[in-house]
Amino acid sequence: MSEEKIKISINVELPKTFKPFSSTIQISVDNNLNVESKIDQSEISVEVPDVTVEVSDVTVEVPDVSNIPDVSDVPDVPDISDVTVNPDVQDVFGIPMLFKSKPNFPGWDSRHWANGNSREVSSINRDPEDPTGWSQKRGSGTFKLSGNGILEMGGRQPRIYINSYKQPEDSLPENFFVNTESTVYYKRHGTDGANWGGLLIGSRSSGEGHSSDIGNTTTYYARFRHDGKIDFEKELTHPSSEYRWDKIHQHGKLYDDNLPSDQWIGMKFVVYTPTSKPDTAKLIVYIDRKSNANPELINNLDNWEKLKEVVDSGDWPVSIKSGYGVDPKKVIVKGNGVTFIRNTGIAKAEYKWFSVREINAPEI
Repeated sequence: MSEEKIKISINVELPKTFKPFSSTIQISVDNNLNVESKIDQSEISVEVPDVTVEVSDVTVEVPDVSNIPDVSDVPDVPDISDVTVNPDVQDVFGIPMLFKSKPNFPGWDSRHWANGNSREVSSINRDPEDPTGWSQKRGSGTFKLSGNGILEMGGRQPRIYINSYKQPEDSLPENFFVNTESTVYYKRHGTDGANWGGLLIGSRSSGEGHSSDIGNTTTYYARFRHDGKIDFEKELTHPSSEYRWDKIHQHGKLYDDNLPSDQWIGMKFVVYTPTSKPDTAKLIVYIDRKSNANPELINNLDNWEKLKEVVDSGDWPVSIKSGYGVDPKKVIVKGNGVTFIRNTGIAKAEYKWFSVREINAPEI
């Protein structure tokens, strides 16, 4: 037997969600010394000063912690985009705005897609939970909302219109978009879909849709195509149109191969009539292929790469369906106030953070 000062340390491993408690333990040392101590954290240290002991056994009694909730029961942390928005430079999702919004002009956005309510909208009908009542399903295909902020579309010709013409006979819409910055993120699933399908935004379009008997479709498109090509497209009477990039009837190359699957790609499509050139229309398209729609990364302005801008000054002729008497060189300086997204021949594609804002048209 030897004389020495000893320190007895007992470590108790507890779950990460352990809530501090208070209890009493009993430490017995050779039946000659009893020490009581309160536990209120996961490490207990008891020092026995200036005694002669022979350590034969140490026993510790701790409360049962088997019923403490698992960390998986802790609620999710709110999406960072819900709390970091600067309305002077970012939209409602925290995505940088490239052009300033027009004051006192209501825009549209898809925040109601994340209201927790799943629903499916049938053709021509409107999303009953859109507070504006403007979002409308058109074309043929599926239109599903799971309530988590994501729209799923699929089928032969799925489309979503931001259409404030509440009835076809309405002479004026509730909100007439002219100079716009439209933003959306797109995820392709699989490798199906028509080559000319993909992520397509149409601006200055018609509330009457794009059927073969409509002679006033007035649409400028930006297209990230499934085959990896990119272009702008102009349509005056459906289904005749003409595309361009560096020149008329030419595509650009967005990807060496096809449009990637299973990753989020962002598009911004800006259309406006410069105040110094009121008889023209300027089109600009941007891409975010950096953030993959990560909420912690989407607020970075450097994500957005400008791909191209073109000006329609009457030198972009389009084939016209016979019988409508439309000038094939007509510039769509105003259009019909509707923005929409379309796709072609897909089983499933996803969209989120869709918004349309009216902007102050720049001088040039």
